[in-house]
Amino acid sequence: MLYFFIRERVVKYRNKGLTIAQKIDNIIYIMTNKSICFCVFIYKKIKHLVIVKIIYEGGYILAKEVLEKIKNAESESDRIIADANEKAKDILKNIEQKIKDDSDKIISEASIEAENLKNQSIEDAEKKVNSLLNSEEEDVNRILNIDEKRIDEVVNLLAERIVK
Repeated sequence: MLYFFIRERVVKYRNKGLTIAQKIDNIIYIMTNKSICFCVFIYKKIKHLVIVKIIYEGGYILAKEVLEKIKNAESESDRIIADANEKAKDILKNIEQKIKDDSDKIISEASIEAENLKNQSIEDAEKKVNSLLNSEEEDVNRILNIDEKRIDEVVNLLAERIVK
């Protein structure tokens, strides 16, 4: 929204689709043909707030200098915005790479830990199996080492019961 003074009365100037520099250029053209002295207050929001206050006294040359400064400021703000966008893209790319590296590291550590748990479980199972095998082998040997005399006694006892 642009406001400018022509002979002590405020006129509202609206033109959508024009840049600030184009609006100022139009105002300067109007003012250099109508008046020697004017003030321009510009309030415009472009991606960030830009407030410009121009006090013009004198001829057309000073107005052109002001217009050039405004054009330079606009191009500088465009360059700053482009640089900020580029930096944001770089930061995003770095974050994505860091996430990928961290996830690869976490997966690697998890697979190593899983392998260690697997090996430990196998060792524990082998120890238990060996312990059970040893105790069963002892039981079998005890059974096999029973005296022949006792076996004969058991056989005779069974035979007596069957006959009765």
